[in-house]
Amino acid sequence: MENFFYNEMFFEDIEQLIEAEQLQLEELLKMEEFFYEVQKASLEPIAVIDADWIIENIPQCDFPDDSGYTQGNFAAILTKHIDFDRLNNDLPKVWRPLNEVHTITKEDLLNFF
Repeated sequence: MENFFYNEMFFEDIEQLIEAEQLQLEELLKMEEFFYEVQKASLEPIAVIDADWIIENIPQCDFPDDSGYTQGNFAAILTKHIDFDRLNNDLPKVWRPLNEVHTITKEDLLNFF
């Protein structure tokens, strides 16, 4: 199992979980059957920025009434001057939890020792 969240912490693999939980082989062998429920993770853009995203993040009061600009005009200007595909491709990506639960069993943990 790779790339998951447990207790809101990100782990790249089961080995990192073992280290974080400070599990020892001897203790693990003595324990009854148990499991960890983890959330699978997905590498996703930190944001997807487009003209609408920018406009939504500018307070409405910042558009002067007498300027002649509307949100539509402003969106057209942004789209004309910004390559949003290129911008979004260069933005960092972050690991985010999915709504997919996976079970890591005692046996899974033992396989890493």
